Amino acid sequence: MTDTTTTTSSSSNTTFDSHLLLKDEEMEKMGVANHNYEVYRRKHYQQCFGIETWYKDMKQHTFDTEHIELSYVEAEAIISRHHRRPMSGLHSSSLLILEHRLEEVIKNKFKGGCFVKLDTRSPKDVPVYAFENVGVKKLIEEEILQMTKEEQKDEDSITTAFVIATNKYMKITKGSEAVKIMCESTRVAQDLSKATEFGQNLFKASIVVREWLDSVPLLPSSEFRGFVYKNQLNALTQYFSFIRFPELVRRKQEYIQRIREYFESVKHLIPHESYVIDFFVLEDRIIIIELNPFHQGAGAGLFSWKTDRNLFMNGPFEARVMDTPASVRDPMEYIPPFWLRYIKEIIERPSKEQIIAIRNNSIILLLSACYAAFRLFRK
Repeated sequence: MTDTTTTTSSSSNTTFDSHLLLKDEEMEKMGVANHNYEVYRRKHYQQCFGIETWYKDMKQHTFDTEHIELSYVEAEAIISRHHRRPMSGLHSSSLLILEHRLEEVIKNKFKGGCFVKLDTRSPKDVPVYAFENVGVKKLIEEEILQMTKEEQKDEDSITTAFVIATNKYMKITKGSEAVKIMCESTRVAQDLSKATEFGQNLFKASIVVREWLDSVPLLPSSEFRGFVYKNQLNALTQYFSFIRFPELVRRKQEYIQRIREYFESVKHLIPHESYVIDFFVLEDRIIIIELNPFHQGAGAGLFSWKTDRNLFMNGPFEARVMDTPASVRDPMEYIPPFWLRYIKEIIERPSKEQIIAIRNNSIILLLSACYAAFRLFRK
């Protein structure tokens, strides 16, 4: 079952409105065609929660961050490269220029590595579906081989290892790596396609370069998602909702209390009143990862926008962590079949000790056969 913690009191009003949702007349003045009003309204609302809208106020509470504005041509080039379309000279050169711009930022400010994303979404889909990527294979193999035999039989442990490996792959150290992963990402291509469909005059997008902490990919159990409506944190869920983390189950109340107290101490700094917020909990501090629109496009974790919308908006506060045994769910459903087969091969592969033992046994058998043949020959 899912372990839940609740507080009391709620109402049932679920009508949502926000000054960030553009009115029709505002979009008409901007030159948006009336048949595109709803699509543009959603795109604009999403952009209102980009890191640049809250970073200045929350700089001390999040990762060190730099923004690189994308040109319309650069966005077109990333989309074309992703879909493997023929590239014009202008598009090819624009990616080289973008690579240089990113290289300068990384070299000057993020020498220890960084995480890159659009101002909307990240390219985290790349390692999950890069089935022939040698780098991803190596990271997965390393995580699986350092597990105990018991852990290799546990579906939650295997899924955790996969999450850690694919998260580690997101560490970027060069401008060329940043451009490559952005061009490979379907999520990035989708978001840039939406940003460019309204023409150059209404185009706005940027690449966000963020500080890398080696502890973050190693601790998926420390990431949480909160649902805030009118400055009230009404719901909290573990981010990687498909995994049961024993340590998180054991320390659940401690984590919940720390996050709620922390949120109350910083919410006055956040320049939005309704949003979805991601936290990362370390032993000595809590970091705000990002804000997302208060909208069903933001994953609900162990909740559901369909059934828990009233809770998100009106409370009472509830927190959920996964406490259902793997035997009655499928934590490895998150892992694509290709990677499941690859992980199975790694686990079933003979260890170095087993290979040495097999080799030694083969040598003994060969020597025994030779000795037997020698004795037979002498007779």
